[in-house]
Amino acid sequence: MAKKVRAKKTTNLEVEESRVTSLELFFDLVFVFTLTQLTALLSNSLSWESLLQAFLIFIVLFWMYGGYVWLTNSVPPVTADRQLLLIAGMSAFLVCALAIPSAFQDTDLAFGIGYLIVILVHGFMYVRAVGRKAARFVPMNFLAAGAIIAAGFANGATRYWMWILAIALHVITSFLGTGLRFELRVSHFVERHGLLLLVALGESIVAIGAGGLELTVRFTLAAVLGLILTAALWWIYFARDEEVARETMLARPNPEQLRQALGAFSMRLSPCSLASSCWRLELNHRWSILGPDLILPMPSHLVEVLDCI
Repeated sequence: MAKKVRAKKTTNLEVEESRVTSLELFFDLVFVFTLTQLTALLSNSLSWESLLQAFLIFIVLFWMYGGYVWLTNSVPPVTADRQLLLIAGMSAFLVCALAIPSAFQDTDLAFGIGYLIVILVHGFMYVRAVGRKAARFVPMNFLAAGAIIAAGFANGATRYWMWILAIALHVITSFLGTGLRFELRVSHFVERHGLLLLVALGESIVAIGAGGLELTVRFTLAAVLGLILTAALWWIYFARDEEVARETMLARPNPEQLRQALGAFSMRLSPCSLASSCWRLELNHRWSILGPDLILPMPSHLVEVLDCI
């Protein structure tokens, strides 16, 4: 009898929890730290090789972030055991983020082990929730984690090919799951991706204050211009597109909802998140023109405006 009461209470919580929970938002904050680390990686060495490394790291991490979005959409973290497991996955993402600067160094396994734990927690929660359905994609995720770990022992081009193999395995996984049917909470799904983008844009604002320069009229004007450009990026997505995406998904049958969720959000939103890292990198460099080193030039018309102040 007590088990039935607990089961009914959990079901009621899941029905009521149509919006993103505070723990999911906390999870997003931790994930966005990976974007900060990618920005730092590019800031330390801006080259074609570092760009490739940042791209590969971002793809494998964003793919599993998307996996957790799908997970919490199907299995809301409304019970203590689910919340603890999600915090464990969050901790693994933090390990991956901390290991980003050394992810492509010789015999570095921290990133691979952290990534394995990310997939382990994700797979365990999915198997426990949906049973045999998860068998169509969980094993491939473990193979991808194995490729990342193996890359830590490889050298030269082989290391990069192992990372590409991991990404390919994830892509294959998405096709293996096309025949599965999941009940999608559309409002939750759209809101979750919007919040991630919002947090990423917020990190760009943090980059403005990270300059640590003296508060002068010149610096204040440059900071406000940075805020305006970031707000323009917010406007592009949140002014109308988010609501249109929600309405479009709600009007479609379940199979088409799943295809839109995978294509329009899980795959096509990733360039937006990666672009936010590039934008934050650009902001970091732009503050250097306010210091003595003048690392990157500003547009000539803006230099003329600032020099008149």
